Amino acid sequence: CDDETTIATPAGMAVTTSLDDATVTFAGISVAGTTTFSAIAVGSLPSGFSLCPTCPSFDITTDATYTPPVVVCLPVPSEVNAINYQRLKLLHGENGVLVDRTTSRITNGNGTRLVCGTVSSLSPFALAFDLGPSAANVSVSGRVSANGLGIARATVQIVDPSSNEIRTAITNGFGYYRFDDLAAGNSYVLSVMHKRYQFTSRIITVDDDLSDVDFTPEEFRSSNSGNAVGAAFWPASSTWFVNP
Repeated sequence: CDDETTIATPAGMAVTTSLDDATVTFAGISVAGTTTFSAIAVGSLPSGFSLCPTCPSFDITTDATYTPPVVVCLPVPSEVNAINYQRLKLLHGENGVLVDRTTSRITNGNGTRLVCGTVSSLSPFALAFDLGPSAANVSVSGRVSANGLGIARATVQIVDPSSNEIRTAITNGFGYYRFDDLAAGNSYVLSVMHKRYQFTSRIITVDDDLSDVDFTPEEFRSSNSGNAVGAAFWPASSTWFVNP
């Protein structure tokens, strides 16, 4: 993209303005205007962070009249590996200091990865690696299906209740999803959203890689749903426990 790009921002609710894969979503726009993405060089970072040198950084401004909160998402280049992707944080300039405002990580159906944050104002935004120690990482995967057929483009979310950090994946054409580099020993809430079907959320406690964490819609669920690999499922609690 050019060093500075201005994009029309219409009035309305939940208005998203985008530059390539970078997005700004306003809770509401009462007076239409324009939003400008200006590519910037990032100065000093807070202690414990290292700038992602290949990630985009923008000073984002708007002359539209908006209502916060504002969700800003910046794309992650393909050369950033999965482990470093989980270390990336969205930093927001506030009173001359960059502050970590990360709230979620999203992987779109086309494979584009985003790191998102929620803010109340616009200013410089940058992606940086968190240099703090990390726990051992595990993966969680499964399939979303109905009558044995995979449900494509279902939105699967995994939430860490201890930090409220949300990660999102979109199922592929066969209904499969996967989350990598989750901290071992943590509990997570898994939920699925689709325009045609309703699903029951689950709580998983993961100490090792967990596969076959499958979802079927309420109207297709049977009492013989089967167990996940390396886990046992008790429908009454909707909780997966990893076997030792």
